Amino acid sequence: MEGSLCKQGSYTFSEMKLPSRGHSRLPVRLYFNKLMPRQRSEIPHSHVAVEMDRFSGDCHGTYVIGAKRYSIEPGDIFLLRSNEQHSIVSLRKGESQSICTGLQFAPDLIWSPSNDLSDLPSVFTVFVDASLPFEHKLNGELKKLVDQEFSDIVREFEERGEGYS
Repeated sequence: MEGSLCKQGSYTFSEMKLPSRGHSRLPVRLYFNKLMPRQRSEIPHSHVAVEMDRFSGDCHGTYVIGAKRYSIEPGDIFLLRSNEQHSIVSLRKGESQSICTGLQFAPDLIWSPSNDLSDLPSVFTVFVDASLPFEHKLNGELKKLVDQEFSDIVREFEERGEGYS
């Protein structure tokens, strides 16, 4: 496992590279982005990584993912598929700071033939077939479960205890 930490302006960016059978090391990135109030035209970007974004603080705005528009509220968690265009187009000024905690990981961590999930073709299909119905904003019990896992991942990145990767 290799790890690094970078601070740039409003971003704190941490990366670790996980060992992978048959590959070089696969990167997993965790970042904390201090969001400033904004109203702007959509500036979409995408990346190969699968991404999860969790909003905290006084976050109220609009997140555009593909052709869908979602409201952003404190505690929201969004899941973005590989190569999916996304952009935060508005964020209202709140009383406290708004933070987007993001986790990006190589799609290979989900559907690599070298892991235990390789026999789940539906997992692969959901993350690559943009024609399938997909809700990016998590809700209900799934949101609670993902939020707890997300918190555990953040804690492990921060503590870097033995075997954290």
